[in-house]
Amino acid sequence: MLHSPSGGKMKLYTILNAVGYVVLGLWCAFAPFFTADIVGFTLLGGKGIAEYTAVYGGLQVALGIFFYLCHRTARLDAALLFGTTLYSCLVVFRIGGMMLHGTTTSDWGWALFGLEVTFAAWSWSLIRSLNRTLSNDARAS
Repeated sequence: MLHSPSGGKMKLYTILNAVGYVVLGLWCAFAPFFTADIVGFTLLGGKGIAEYTAVYGGLQVALGIFFYLCHRTARLDAALLFGTTLYSCLVVFRIGGMMLHGTTTSDWGWALFGLEVTFAAWSWSLIRSLNRTLSNDARAS
């Protein structure tokens, strides 16, 4: 269990991730042609729809459930570590993809990139805050 000055911010972080991923995952699962199209995917005649639904629906709902369970069980540290890894990799791979294959032309792609950068920065900020707290606690003992 994690107790720190940034605990309230970390609870907000976990619940926003939980809600965001569940909503996005359900949206992808129930409107796969629409959501695929807005990020530049084409599901030709339904080909690949099961894969898209599993990855963009199921995986994202699972991420949301993970963040929710971390929130409910006060495992904010696990959510923060996972979220920092997740968003950092998304940012690095999106930048790499844009450099190798050209920038995204989708407004949604840019919006997602902005969210990923924002959450990566927020994650790293919370980690720094947690490290300072742990360091101060160790010195005080």
